Amino acid sequence: MSLSEEDQQPMGSSDLDEREQIIRQLQDAVDFSEVILEAIPDTLFEVDAEGRYHKVWAKNLELLAIHERALLGRTVCDILQPEAAEAAMGAIMEADAKGRCMGRIIPIVQQNGETGWFEHSIVKMSGSELSSPRFIVLSRDVTERRKAEQVVEEAKNRTIPDMVWLKDMHGRYLLCNHAFEGLTGQKEEKILGCTDYDLFAKDLADFFRVNDQAAFKAEKIVISEEWVVHAITNENMNHP
Repeated sequence: MSLSEEDQQPMGSSDLDEREQIIRQLQDAVDFSEVILEAIPDTLFEVDAEGRYHKVWAKNLELLAIHERALLGRTVCDILQPEAAEAAMGAIMEADAKGRCMGRIIPIVQQNGETGWFEHSIVKMSGSELSSPRFIVLSRDVTERRKAEQVVEEAKNRTIPDMVWLKDMHGRYLLCNHAFEGLTGQKEEKILGCTDYDLFAKDLADFFRVNDQAAFKAEKIVISEEWVVHAITNENMNHP
């Protein structure tokens, strides 16, 4: 095959510089993507509209329903229990229609036989030339949070005098029972999303925040006590 005169023209230095710049930009983009994937503790999947797994990024392989290699090419209906598969496919369908689906909680039986709870957030990939749309699924393990919520819900449904509440890492209240409502003088719907600084005097809020941070760091039960005034009875109470 003979080259045309245009093909035979040597590439100018400006063309080489532009090509090298494009290559560097692409490499920078790849490096940046790899850094992001390394920083994310959650599991990521790439799936299609049928729920078929095409790629898996997982730091903790034990969180997968089956081994990573066994996932690829199979669908969520092949892997998950019927209830979980239905929920997962529902989330994918919503993402297909709306472009995204956020915060769908799905129970998944793991390799050790125990059921974990995972929060799926799904985004539809744009610019794909494939015939079937693809989706990125971020799967976050929320099993411990789910267990804590169940404990609080059980406590709320029982007439126990003890105060029960649940906070996130930033000190915002996520759940509480009737006894805690009595302490603050607020209904649960008013308490949720608040911090101790919204509900108590600053010195008390500082004390509670220090104890919360100590518990987070210790990753175990930390016992602390402080006297507070009950908002309804005006009695001094020992706040554990």
